[in-house]
Amino acid sequence: MLNGDQIESIKVYIYSVYFMIVFVISFLSIFIAYRSEKQGRMIYRSEKKIQRKKHQNKDLMSILVPEFVREKIERREKNELIAETHKDVTVIFVDLYGFCSLIAVAKEEIVNILDEVFRTFDELCTLNGIQKIETVGKTYMAAGGLKSCESWVQPL
Repeated sequence: MLNGDQIESIKVYIYSVYFMIVFVISFLSIFIAYRSEKQGRMIYRSEKKIQRKKHQNKDLMSILVPEFVREKIERREKNELIAETHKDVTVIFVDLYGFCSLIAVAKEEIVNILDEVFRTFDELCTLNGIQKIETVGKTYMAAGGLKSCESWVQPL
């Protein structure tokens, strides 16, 4: 049989083990909650970064690619090709020769000169069924024979 002191020692030992287990479980719970919160924040930051990159990508695409191509890219399935075959296509790419010399001579009038030249190109394209694609600086680009693109291109 156990005497009173031994029973008291066993009670103290059981309470000590109980509190140690509670302490360890509490510590582990707090640690797991901390790690979970940290991981959630990392996921949130990663998703925000992906959203920013997608937005930057859309902004860049809006500058470089016509709207109908961007729409095809957005609608496509993963790894699906969006290329199309067109017969008898004409691409017009105009880069103004001597433009740097012209700037040196007519600095103030260069915007008006470019506007006049590009408006003339626009009129010629409209008369000949050519679709203006883009103008950047001193460069003009247009194409003809892209029937699937005609609904996208607005008349000049």
